[in-house]
Amino acid sequence: MEHREPPRIAPGDRRFDGAIEELGGRFGLRILDEARKRRSIDYRRLGLLFLAGLATVGGLFYLGSRATRAAVAWLAHQSQYQIPFHQIELVHSPPEWFRGGSRSFLEGVRKSAGEPENVAVLLVPPDRLALEFKKYAWVEKARVIYAPRQIRVDLQIRQPVARAQLGGGGQIVFDANAIILPQEDIDLAVLGRVIWVTGHDLLAPSDPRPGLIWKSAADASGLDRGDERVLAAAKLAGFLVQEPRQSDSERSAALRILEIIVTDFGQRGLFAMNAEGAAICWGDAPGDEKAEKPSAHEKWAMLRSWAETSRARFLVDGDYWAFGENGVRHVCPQVHQKAPHRPLENSERPGGQTAAPAKRPASG
Repeated sequence: MEHREPPRIAPGDRRFDGAIEELGGRFGLRILDEARKRRSIDYRRLGLLFLAGLATVGGLFYLGSRATRAAVAWLAHQSQYQIPFHQIELVHSPPEWFRGGSRSFLEGVRKSAGEPENVAVLLVPPDRLALEFKKYAWVEKARVIYAPRQIRVDLQIRQPVARAQLGGGGQIVFDANAIILPQEDIDLAVLGRVIWVTGHDLLAPSDPRPGLIWKSAADASGLDRGDERVLAAAKLAGFLVQEPRQSDSERSAALRILEIIVTDFGQRGLFAMNAEGAAICWGDAPGDEKAEKPSAHEKWAMLRSWAETSRARFLVDGDYWAFGENGVRHVCPQVHQKAPHRPLENSERPGGQTAAPAKRPASG
């Protein structure tokens, strides 16, 4: 029989007594310290790399944006990306009373805005061009539409409704918002009826430049304020030239208002003079009426009923008509109470004329 020796058991690293080797010896501490040092160095290096990468990306973005702007600027100055200002298409042409038509209108817009003769469509967005149009005194609203090789503008142009005669022979034309308009652009013969605004104490605006609202001289606060009398007269003039009032006035001299008087505005409001020479105390401007007073539309309905009669519309100088609860009534001022007047019949007027010189309402 073959004799075999038992295999030798190699000594292990573990202790024979089964005790667990304590952690935290010198060797273990050295390993942990080295690991901490390596980790600290790695974080610092990672931070530096991050900052360097961030700076690189920022630099590339800056250079890219500069290059993009330079490319856009270069393209914007090429002829295919520029449109002559006078070739801008107006959706609605200026009214016939505007001198010079569309070309003159566009030239006025360009000069008032200080724009060059060509529009660089890549550099001037539509909303900015719309703001440039609004700098022109005639433009109330503007909407700009860019199309291939074309610019279209939809405009709302201010409508002249009134004018005032000032001392020294000067005149000012303005719209329903009392915005001063360039009179040299208006062909008054083509424009037609424009209502005069008068008053013996009516002063010129503190700044008569077109495009600005009519303001009175500075008050105690040192600020120029809109002249409330002119603002009210402008509202009334704007109301009277709109339809159906405009058509009514063409059919009846009694409804054709030629003049608005602001002299007695603080006490009785506005006065209106018609083509028959009758003074009508209109009172507050349209939209400014007190709750218990008739509206502008109700007043006009009263005037239409009053104008349909051929009797009792004509007054002596100083008397006037006013609006009552149920219609238009005759008013004889206090200065006439000792011998009150009555409205004249049509047949009683000298020569049976259908119009009379304008009369001013008496005070009192």
